[in-house]
Amino acid sequence: MTVTVPKDEDGDPYDVIGNGELTKEEDKGDRVTRHWRSKEPMASYLANVTVGYFEIANVRTGDGLPVYLAVDPDESEAAEGLRDLVPQVIAWASKRFGPYPFSSTGAIVDHLPDLDYALETQTKPYFDSAPDAKLLVHELAHQWFGNSVTPRAWKDMWLNEGFANYAEWLWEVDHGGKTAQETFASYYDGTHPESEGIWNFAPADPPSVAHVSDPPVYGHGAMVAHKSARRSGTRHSSTSCGPGPSSTATRMPTHSSSSRCARGSPERTCPRSSTAGSSKRRSPPASEWLLLFRT
Repeated sequence: MTVTVPKDEDGDPYDVIGNGELTKEEDKGDRVTRHWRSKEPMASYLANVTVGYFEIANVRTGDGLPVYLAVDPDESEAAEGLRDLVPQVIAWASKRFGPYPFSSTGAIVDHLPDLDYALETQTKPYFDSAPDAKLLVHELAHQWFGNSVTPRAWKDMWLNEGFANYAEWLWEVDHGGKTAQETFASYYDGTHPESEGIWNFAPADPPSVAHVSDPPVYGHGAMVAHKSARRSGTRHSSTSCGPGPSSTATRMPTHSSSSRCARGSPERTCPRSSTAGSSKRRSPPASEWLLLFRT
């Protein structure tokens, strides 16, 4: 994408942030043109152009992946940790879900606190204010679940949001918090603060387009992902109920996208592995995780 913006009264150009990598800048007197290029395919709803004044930082992950951070000056102090946290989350998710699917990553942190949402725009999620670790994990997990693999229809949005929510559970597992099964149980019994309304409909059967972002799509979708990971015969660590850095995932079992968690008594313990030597196998890429859920 090519975007031309004017310079302000002091002669300073507005910053322009797009998807992918900045490949060229052209000073045209009273205007500046910036060229952004995304090397990988991208669904149209994931495209983003953000224009404003930002503090720009270019860093790299430990594997050399470019990280482009754009932070509104009003969010500078609150977002100070992103230089370290974004590479940390990318490294963690790559072990959980397979290799990062794009040629760069990053984040855009705006200062619009009344906007009240974030977007998983490809390569650089957009935040209305400085995100905490949980929200950052959710939006970066979408780079695998939703961006690299995108649902064919909006009714399958749970494949995006359920797995991104489940990534939050797994992050907590790997950072000294609750097990995934404990989080599942709190959703099931209604004690989790985000559990209200999760049983209103099956995750893959929203009654209308107005409901594609309702609680069943997120919370109940994560419950389906968790139960599916448990049924896969995956080798689990002592605290994890999902494939992780210290364990290895096998292919997930076949399910219809209309699957819902059975409302029987939730199991409270992680199963032992039934797959010998599975610790030597790699974690499957997002396409493999989601392929078996497609209708």
